Amino acid sequence: MNMKRFCRSCQRLTLPEFDPEEMLECIKALVKIDEDWIPEGEGNSLYIRPLAMNTSAVLGLCSPTTTTLVVFLAPAGQYFGKNSRGETLFLDETHVRAWPGGTGHG
Repeated sequence: MNMKRFCRSCQRLTLPEFDPEEMLECIKALVKIDEDWIPEGEGNSLYIRPLAMNTSAVLGLCSPTTTTLVVFLAPAGQYFGKNSRGETLFLDETHVRAWPGGTGHG
């Protein structure tokens, strides 16, 4: 689902389309190459963040002529300590950060 959302975001920004299945395979290959960076232990993980950006040498309102697509990987430890009870969160379904069709649209 993340790749589908990423593709929609690229389309909305007039960035070139890419094959989401091929991108997933590339990410899997990258994780395999960097598997030694994946922290061991419960609650630890590997943060994966794909990013696409316009890298055209033009500043203005036009579609990009050059785009860079990268994937960042970063080891991530436990956010809370082992004895933490976590945080209490409030969910407000009336006031949302991302409106339908806006930035962060699902």
